[in-house]
Amino acid sequence: QRPPTINTSQRQNSIRDLCESMVCNQLVPKLKSVLESSKWNPVTNTDVALDLYEYLHQKAVGFDKISETSIQDRHHHDDDHIFGSSTADPNFVETMNGNKGSFLADFIHKTLIVDAVYPKLQVAISHWKPILSSSSKHDASSVLVHRLDLWVLPWIPHLDRPALLPTLLSDCKRKLKGGLSYLQRKLSNDDRDFLQATLDLLKPWQNVFDRKTLQRMVTDILPRMARFLSKQPIRISSSLSGSSEDQQTWDGLRILLEFHGRSFLTDVDFLSLMEAELLTSWARRLYQYLCTQERQGDANIDNTITAAVNSYCDWKVHVLVDPDRIKSVPSGFHDSVILLQKDSMICRILYSILKTIQLVKDSASTLQNQQELEKLEPQRTGYRTVTARRIMEQKSQVQEDYVRMETKSHGESMARIRLQRRNVPEPTFRDVVEEMAKERGILFQPRMGANSRKDGKQIFLFGSFPIYMEGDVVFCFQDSTWKPVSLDQLVKSAAN
Repeated sequence: QRPPTINTSQRQNSIRDLCESMVCNQLVPKLKSVLESSKWNPVTNTDVALDLYEYLHQKAVGFDKISETSIQDRHHHDDDHIFGSSTADPNFVETMNGNKGSFLADFIHKTLIVDAVYPKLQVAISHWKPILSSSSKHDASSVLVHRLDLWVLPWIPHLDRPALLPTLLSDCKRKLKGGLSYLQRKLSNDDRDFLQATLDLLKPWQNVFDRKTLQRMVTDILPRMARFLSKQPIRISSSLSGSSEDQQTWDGLRILLEFHGRSFLTDVDFLSLMEAELLTSWARRLYQYLCTQERQGDANIDNTITAAVNSYCDWKVHVLVDPDRIKSVPSGFHDSVILLQKDSMICRILYSILKTIQLVKDSASTLQNQQELEKLEPQRTGYRTVTARRIMEQKSQVQEDYVRMETKSHGESMARIRLQRRNVPEPTFRDVVEEMAKERGILFQPRMGANSRKDGKQIFLFGSFPIYMEGDVVFCFQDSTWKPVSLDQLVKSAAN
């Protein structure tokens, strides 16, 4: 009896079934067994396992695309198959029936990643402890052995499942906090080394965690950063091209810009550290330098002024104009520069130094000049004080913006804002009207006598116009009748 005739399509389907059976019943289970065993360490042998999985998964995706066009035929002619799909693992068959377009790739992902790699990663993360490399204890750089990012992040694209990734990232976040605490203890005497190690630890995670999460991690190290910035040497030289010892170093500014450029610092913390620890320290040093030379009656005052001008230009360029001059500043600092340019206190410090230089240059040692110089002396404040002030200013700005949105009249909104700044949190409408009159120098007083009330409401004189208030509406007596009028219109009429 002749064997049944097998056409080309059926032969190809049979070959694919054979391949599927070998992969699902032989190759993948063997690899899973190896990954689950002690032979594979996810911390030290990441690349080997990852390369193998990605190679298999890539081939499976291509295999699934070729098989997709013939899936329906295989179900209709299953009796003619030499190797039926029933030879495959039952889990694979279930996966195949549920997702016909990528059943082999999904089977490999579930078996190797979900069932083998993910559990091993969880155990490895829970057992991980930060340890400094032996060489870093003596070198200028501090490096953690087997950092989390080196063996966890490569698997993240393959773990992007709602049931897997959140738990894994939560464990990583807890370990990163532990790593920062460890660095705090081990590098307690070297602030620069500690801050650089912190950057190295957090940089790989800046696109994994949201910025608020990273900023909360960094909150505890702000005192160390403030101490480091406050100790930065301030050098004043009469020549911009002097020796290396005379040149200003920008290590502190570089680290501060990098922390903010990578969104590890909030805008308030960044501006507070810049104002309190860097710019104020420089401004006080330059102010003392100028005043000392001025009091001593330095005969060569031109060199003093030149040195001060050079220092001013150098700092202004590096802080507000072109931080590209600083080595190793990462991309993304441009937003930091724009933030500094728009900040009034930063610009005020720079202006005060410019004014001090001008007074010393034009000084005749008069009492008036001495008094003006004393007023310009920069006050020493810590970053915590500056941060508290900036937070209060930020809250006040939010309240003022809310007042502007809620108030239709520009004059009324500005009056309410001025009253709030004078600690009148909830001014009455009469307070607002009185404030608008006071601002423009317009008489505002209650009318006395027989015609002092309208329907029981007090009549006021706003300039020469009789008015009374009902709720938040002003009624003005014009053309022998009481008419509602806007505050801006009333102010304009009374001012004329």
